[in-house]
Amino acid sequence: MRDYARFSLMAMYGGRLDGRRVVSQAWMKEATTPGAKFLAPIPNGPHDAANQGYAYQWWIPYGRDGAFMAMGVYGQILYINPARHVVVVQTSAWPQPDTDARWDESQRMMDTIASKFPVVKP
Repeated sequence: MRDYARFSLMAMYGGRLDGRRVVSQAWMKEATTPGAKFLAPIPNGPHDAANQGYAYQWWIPYGRDGAFMAMGVYGQILYINPARHVVVVQTSAWPQPDTDARWDESQRMMDTIASKFPVVKP
């Protein structure tokens, strides 16, 4: 978990960690921005996870402070919310892969955690 959290912090800080540049800020921006209209997030429907945008293995929820996530098939999640300076790491072993209800619940939980922190101005 510690390594996942450090990786998430690097992503949250635009490719920097502990004052060192790991990847370029431009690449991190590109990697977390959908490159085509069909990859853009759409307003939420009954299953939040199904409506996320996508870029370079990052999933982008619709309208949530510029948050983005890496998601593993059995519920492993790295949630990064740069606007609120929040990182959440979830390790899981769901009995079935990619269950919409579990994704929705996890995403709501992470959004709720992030919402308790103020937006940090750059």
